[in-house]
Amino acid sequence: MKKYVYVWLLPFFWSICSLVSFEFPGDEYAIYAVSSMAGTWAVFLLNIQGDIHKFAFRGTITTTGIIVMLIVGFILAKLRVKLILWFVLYITLAAVILAITISSYPSIEKALSKNGSWWAYIFGSLNLGLYASVILSVIITLIVKLFEKKKIRSHKTEQA
Repeated sequence: MKKYVYVWLLPFFWSICSLVSFEFPGDEYAIYAVSSMAGTWAVFLLNIQGDIHKFAFRGTITTTGIIVMLIVGFILAKLRVKLILWFVLYITLAAVILAITISSYPSIEKALSKNGSWWAYIFGSLNLGLYASVILSVIITLIVKLFEKKKIRSHKTEQA
């Protein structure tokens, strides 16, 4: 069960952040669309048109995103990415993304007037941090595994 923690954790975090982000979407749903990109692409692929508030939009985005994050969770589980590595990257990157997006405006007041509330920034940053942390933790894990493999090979040739 511990081996597959990513399989339920990533879709859970992503879907909560995506659904809350829909309620606090930012200017013209921009933060929602970008931060929910794991599922947003399906709306364009399936050419779903009409009112964004219809269930077809949110349902397609949420379902697609959950499936994508399930696949990503299996990849992280298969690679045996350390949970502490991913979690530290996730919290750190989400905080950095939040700080960067807020500081891109001349003042906090201007940022909030543009996108409505702190929640738009917070939940958008949490999902964007999720993507970045997954990518970085996979890269770091692969690099570590590569070095471990080289170390084992060099140790075997030294013994021979």
